[in-house]
Amino acid sequence: MNQDTRCAELKDRMYLSQTNSRLTHKPCCLYQGQETEILSTDLAGFNNIYHNHNSAPWIQHIRNETELGRPVPGCNTCYHTESMGLRSARQAANQRERGARNGKIDLNLGNLCNLACAICGPWSSSKWQAIAPQEWNYVDPNSRYKSNNQPVIDDPELFQSLKTVQMQGGEPFMESNYVEFFANMGKYRDYSDLEVIVVTNGTKRPSQQFLDILNKCEHVTMYFSLDDMGKRFEYQRHGARWSEVVDNIHWFQQQCPDFDYFAQTTYSMLNIFYLAELDDFLNHNFPWVKKNYNAFSWFPGLRAHCSATAMTADVRDAVLTRIARVPELAHISSYITVADNPYVPFLQYIADYDAMTNQSYQLAHPEFYNLVTRG
Repeated sequence: MNQDTRCAELKDRMYLSQTNSRLTHKPCCLYQGQETEILSTDLAGFNNIYHNHNSAPWIQHIRNETELGRPVPGCNTCYHTESMGLRSARQAANQRERGARNGKIDLNLGNLCNLACAICGPWSSSKWQAIAPQEWNYVDPNSRYKSNNQPVIDDPELFQSLKTVQMQGGEPFMESNYVEFFANMGKYRDYSDLEVIVVTNGTKRPSQQFLDILNKCEHVTMYFSLDDMGKRFEYQRHGARWSEVVDNIHWFQQQCPDFDYFAQTTYSMLNIFYLAELDDFLNHNFPWVKKNYNAFSWFPGLRAHCSATAMTADVRDAVLTRIARVPELAHISSYITVADNPYVPFLQYIADYDAMTNQSYQLAHPEFYNLVTRG
């Protein structure tokens, strides 16, 4: 039986990733189906992105399948979200008002990053590339970040189509190509009807040139990746200083009071026990910061076995008791299933992560560690 699989994002949105001189694309950042295909390895490809994406046979096939009510495996993230009674990105897109421009791009211009976060990996962090052991075969040497050989996107058709740009990384405020992307856009249009979404780790501030461009946009939303607080935050986002991030959030609000601000919290085995403490901190110190909670998604090949979908009954009960006072987390009761001894992959991963980063999950998170190890 056909089901509701229609997604407006498939017509308007693309995920674009740059690794040095290589460009790859897929329908959106949530899509986990077929491998992203290389658009072009020459400079011309950076000027014909819009046409190449929309004319790709596999993109057209996905669009046709979903219009006919046939589920697409790569879209399982949205289907799973909907199965928990939550609103998915697909549903939100279908309800969004349309205007003269409807294009949206999830833009990843490289993995230059100053952190090696526990839920991340080398594909999104040059710092991770520096510490990942070779035997993990985690990353192709050719994909390592290079400060040179970085062509800049200059596609008038793409720029004219865009209503929304979502900046990802790496850390966007470290990568100069984002400034060049917006500067090139400014040759063909102004920014007055452009919406910008920035996902940042909160440790860096933009250049004045970049800040001036953002302030010309119709609307800017900042998502700070805040999965925990204090020493736990510094463990999970290795290389960050919590006090520096707190200062930067205040700075952004002072410099750009009209921006929307969110705490983007990914819950996993690393932090799920402590979410209520983070919620209390945000309510008290940043009442103007909205909260957005998302589940960590494990996929084959990912070393970070941090998914919190399965726990023993006692640990599940302890977690649900602690987060019961946070309304935004009520859905987690249907997210966690009961299993016998599901912690071996997680404990092995944090042991590896501890060794690579010279840290100790046990010391930073003693309560939860003792709970899952019966310590």
